[in-house]
Amino acid sequence: MNSYTDLQTGLAAAPKTSLVTGVAGFIGSNLLETLLQLNQHVVGLDNFSTGHQLNPDEVKTLVNLKQWENFQFIEGDVRHSLADISKAQTLLGYSPAFDIVAGISEAMPWYIGKAASL
Repeated sequence: MNSYTDLQTGLAAAPKTSLVTGVAGFIGSNLLETLLQLNQHVVGLDNFSTGHQLNPDEVKTLVNLKQWENFQFIEGDVRHSLADISKAQTLLGYSPAFDIVAGISEAMPWYIGKAASL
């Protein structure tokens, strides 16, 4: 097996909730599609400054209804609104970080705790 296959297997065995910023953009919408097809829960955040509603709408046509129900969208901008961050924190169960190193270090204890409770 390769790392990507291992990751897919791990996600399928223990679904997680992920925050995807820029979910209406090209990369974000492709990540949304992949995560939903792996039966993950996704909180998507976008302010539509460069993304388009067409992208999540297309993802909706590419996944089944049960998978699509695992998606929650927040229209907002991480740079301007603490209310948007608060909504994401409530849905995720932990405070999202916008620095990749900090994000991993904050999220890992939450994931480990969730896995231990299974």
